[in-house]
Amino acid sequence: MPGEMTHMVGPVPSEIRRQMVERDRVEEAKSKRRARLNGGVDPNAPEVKEPEAVKGPKDQLFDQIYEEILDRRQHQEAMEDTGKGKETRKAVANEISSRVKRLGELNPGRAAKVLAELYD
Repeated sequence: MPGEMTHMVGPVPSEIRRQMVERDRVEEAKSKRRARLNGGVDPNAPEVKEPEAVKGPKDQLFDQIYEEILDRRQHQEAMEDTGKGKETRKAVANEISSRVKRLGELNPGRAAKVLAELYD
């Protein structure tokens, strides 16, 4: 007989579904019991993370400009280490200053916090 006309080797799809449902039922019962024994909290339950707020365009731009400031500072530090810092110091300071001003325009409160951390 052709293979399609014979029984499958192993469980049939309906049996697999039944086993999955039974496994889920048993796991749920175990979870409820663990929670009941531990003050209403199942210690084995996966932690539910709060969804992160979707950043708006202004927040994304703020983050990008802040990253540019960090990049410019890192670049200047590298130039100072190589002895070429004097040549680029003024230009980099102007670039950072303009970006800091832009951060203040986008979100003054957040800019103050970020800059306080940056310059502490």
